[in-house]
Amino acid sequence: VYFMEPDDDPLLLHVEVLDGNVDADGDGVRDIISQDEFQFNARLLINKIYYRQNTYIESSQHCDAEDFKIFLPITVCTVMSTVICFLASSPILENHPRKICFFGGILGIAAVVLGTIQNELKMGARAEQYRVAALQYRLLATALE
Repeated sequence: VYFMEPDDDPLLLHVEVLDGNVDADGDGVRDIISQDEFQFNARLLINKIYYRQNTYIESSQHCDAEDFKIFLPITVCTVMSTVICFLASSPILENHPRKICFFGGILGIAAVVLGTIQNELKMGARAEQYRVAALQYRLLATALE
C-alpha cells in the first residue's frame, strides 16, 4: 500500500494498493519502497486525515454557534411578542392597548424575519454535514491504523 497526494492538492487523498511495488520517483518504473518509507508515508497520511477531521469538527462547532446566535433572538422576540400581546388584552394596561399590540406585532415580524434568515443560511444542516464528514475521516483513519 502506498499513500500519495496527487498534484499537491490538499483536499484529495488517494490510496493505491500495489503490494509494495510503487512508482515512488515518478519515472514510470515501479520501485520497491522500504518499510521505513512506507511507515513514514502512512503516518503522514494519517496525520493529514486527523487534521481534516479536526477541521471539520471545528467547522461543525462554528456552524452550531452561528445557528444559536440567530436562534436565541428568534426565541426572545417570539416570547416577548406573545407576552406583550397578552398584556395588551388584559385590563392591567387598558390605557394604551393599540400601542402595546403594535410593539408586539413589530417583535413578531422581527422573529419571522430572523426565522427566514435562519432558514436560508441552513447553519444546522451545514453543521450536520461537517459532523458526517468528520466521522467519515475518523472511519478512514481507523481503517488505516
